[in-house]
Amino acid sequence: MGVPPENSLFRQRDSFSQLEGPFNGGVLILALQPGRIDWHLTAKQAEEEPDSLGGLSLLKPEAIAKFQDLISRWMQLESYPPLIRLALGQVLLQPVETREAGYLQLRNYLPSVDLKPESTDFLYQINRPRQSTAVPSLRINRLCKWSVIRASKISFTLSAAQTEPTPLSRLVDSQQACRVELDINTVPEHQSKFDSATSISVFDELALLAKEIAEKGDVA
Repeated sequence: MGVPPENSLFRQRDSFSQLEGPFNGGVLILALQPGRIDWHLTAKQAEEEPDSLGGLSLLKPEAIAKFQDLISRWMQLESYPPLIRLALGQVLLQPVETREAGYLQLRNYLPSVDLKPESTDFLYQINRPRQSTAVPSLRINRLCKWSVIRASKISFTLSAAQTEPTPLSRLVDSQQACRVELDINTVPEHQSKFDSATSISVFDELALLAKEIAEKGDVA
């Protein structure tokens, strides 16, 4: 499906293994352990990254689309193991100028929440399950966590004789962003195994549900 990994790890005591390598401007990680398979796509952390938020690198939308295509192709392999549960997680950021502007923006995504701009420490979590259209007997959790974050880069200066940063530091960059963490997953009560074709259909549905929340916000 690709090239050999740049880094690999195997832990014998719990049969955990991990493979890691570059993928479309990000870092692709495959983690394996008994009863569980995790695919992760994260952004590379680079100081001079044009798509960054206060030092936090962001993935381009096309990288996410290619990642989802990769998962679909993996599910078509003969070696694909039948699975009982599927899940898709995403962390999405939308830059804003201030915390107050972030709260005003979140009001567009959270119509049922009375969120005032002068509020602080806001965190809203909700699960709105839906019945699957790919597998009518299956329910899908749509768990979302909404907030506004501040990401910062801070510069410290060390002299040759120091081992710890000086108390004085310099703020290099800082930016606010609306943040939503998505966990779209099949309910644990479902114990039937998904074959390859069903897995692809359910995964595509998870991706569509995540896209709907990203575009429309907290919808029933």
